[in-house]
Amino acid sequence: MANNANDGAFGLEDVPDLPGAPTEQPKYNRDYHRLFVKFMSWLHKRTYTKAARFQPSALAGIQPHHVADYLKWRAYGTTDVDFKDLEQNPTCRSSPLEQDKKAISFYMPIKGATWNGTSGNPTKSDPVNEVVKEVKKAETQHRGKKSCATRDLTETEYRKVVHELYGKGSFESTIRTACMLKQQVHLITRTDDISKLKYSDYKPHPDFPFALSCKVHWSKNISEERQCPDQIILGSMDTDFCAMLGLANYMEASSTTGMARWSGRCFLFTPESDPKLAPSTATQPTATFSRLSFCRLHFWLWRPSLLVFLGVTAFGSLLQLWQEGWVLLLRS
Repeated sequence: MANNANDGAFGLEDVPDLPGAPTEQPKYNRDYHRLFVKFMSWLHKRTYTKAARFQPSALAGIQPHHVADYLKWRAYGTTDVDFKDLEQNPTCRSSPLEQDKKAISFYMPIKGATWNGTSGNPTKSDPVNEVVKEVKKAETQHRGKKSCATRDLTETEYRKVVHELYGKGSFESTIRTACMLKQQVHLITRTDDISKLKYSDYKPHPDFPFALSCKVHWSKNISEERQCPDQIILGSMDTDFCAMLGLANYMEASSTTGMARWSGRCFLFTPESDPKLAPSTATQPTATFSRLSFCRLHFWLWRPSLLVFLGVTAFGSLLQLWQEGWVLLLRS
C-alpha cells in the first residue's frame, strides 16, 4: 500500500494491466480528458500522453477506493489520511476535487448508477464523497489552502472601467464593449451569455412602451424554455448604466444597410450573419471584452485587488433591487 505521493497508486490487482496506452475510447470530452489522463497515469503508475484513449474494459476494474485515494493524494499529498487529525491540512480546495470527480465519472462504463458495493459508478460512492466533504469542512474551519474567490465589483470600479472604454475612442471599446458591459450588468449574466444574445431576443415590452424585454437563452443553468422568462430593460438617466442607450449606440454605429441586416444576424455582437454559425464562435469577442475592461495596467494600478468579470454579475444584483421596486411602482 502506498502512503505518500511518491509511491503512486495501490491496490491494482483488480485493475487490468495495460501493456501500452489504449488507442480506442467510445467517448471523449476535451475539458475532462486532461484530468482523466492524470488520474489514469497515477492509477497505473505510468505516464500517459494526452492522446491516450481508454477502452471500457480497461476501466471496469476501477473501484471507489481508487478514486477516493486519488483525491486524497491530490488534496493531502498522501493516501494515508486521518481526517480527525487537525494537523493534516489539505493543500488544495474542494472545487478541483469535484472537477476531478466529474472527469472520472464521465468516462466510467456505468455512468448514471450509484455504486452498490459491487458495480455502478465508483465516483458516486461514500468513500469518494467523504473525501470531498472533509476538504469542504477544512475550508469552513479555515484550514489548508486559502480561498482565491474574488469580491464583488463596486460601483466606483464599474464606472472606472466604463470611462476607460469611453476614452479609447474606437468602435470595439467605446461602442461594442461598453454596450456588452451595460447589458451584462442590467441582465445580471455571464460574459458568454451576452456574447450569444440575438437581435430577436429583444422585443418591445407589452406593458410599458418606454421599456424593452429580453430573454437570455444561453445561461448555463437553463435547460427548458420556461427557465428563461422575459426580463425588463429600463432606461437610465445615468449614461454609465443605461443599457438602452448603449444598445442604440451600438446598433446605429454598426448598421450600414438598415435594420434588415440585424434581423438576419445569428448573434448580436458578432459580424457574421450565417444562421449555421457555431455557438462557440459567438464567444470570440469575449476575450477582447475582458481584456478591454479589466486587463489594462492603469486600471490595476488604480485598484490593486483581485477582480474578474464575473464580479459584474454580483454587482448587477444590487441594481436589480432598484429595478424591481421601480416596476412595482409603475404597476401600482
